[in-house]
Amino acid sequence: MKENAARSEIAKRKPFSLIELLIVVAILGVLVTLVLPNFSNVQDDAREKVMKTEMQDIQAAFGRFSSDTGVQSSTTKLTDISDYGLWPLMSQTHPNSAVTTIIYPDYDAETGIGRRGPYLAKEGKITMDASDLATKPGQAEDAAPTTSVTIPVVKDPYGGYYRVLMPSSGSDKEKRIALVCTGPDKTLDTTRAPDSNGDIAKGDDDTVIRLLPLATW
Repeated sequence: MKENAARSEIAKRKPFSLIELLIVVAILGVLVTLVLPNFSNVQDDAREKVMKTEMQDIQAAFGRFSSDTGVQSSTTKLTDISDYGLWPLMSQTHPNSAVTTIIYPDYDAETGIGRRGPYLAKEGKITMDASDLATKPGQAEDAAPTTSVTIPVVKDPYGGYYRVLMPSSGSDKEKRIALVCTGPDKTLDTTRAPDSNGDIAKGDDDTVIRLLPLATW
């Protein structure tokens, strides 16, 4: 009896009309339209916070590295970092085998000088080629090696990697070395300004901070 009563009750129920169904779909569409942008904004805010934290961490790691190795007083070593990125904070082996004059010696406990790395974890690598770099002025690693070189990199939250950039001229250009995050478009828009000072010109959605926090910007 109960089963027959249940079937009778179901049969009495009025099915959804097409208009009612369309109303429900429209309401769901409005809700999705309202929720998705907010979700996207939350994701963007989260990436930006991670980026800022990571850039500060890299800045601090570079500070420890420069203190250990005396790199702030070495024009050659700072230029090498601007040419080949953050590699000495991750690896002892120079990415360009043709470069034999730049060495970061291991830490000596007696003198308190030397590399105690790695200071950063390698999160990926890129391959640089001389022919490619020649067409990309202002690229972070633009020393234009005669052959392809593979460089360890630290990835940013947007799927790109952090770059190092140095002004093209000026007596203190080495002290104005900067760390750059290329942002959502993953394109390096920051360049060396084409003026007498040759300073760094921040571009579009890039974020730029000084890599040597104690140096004169």
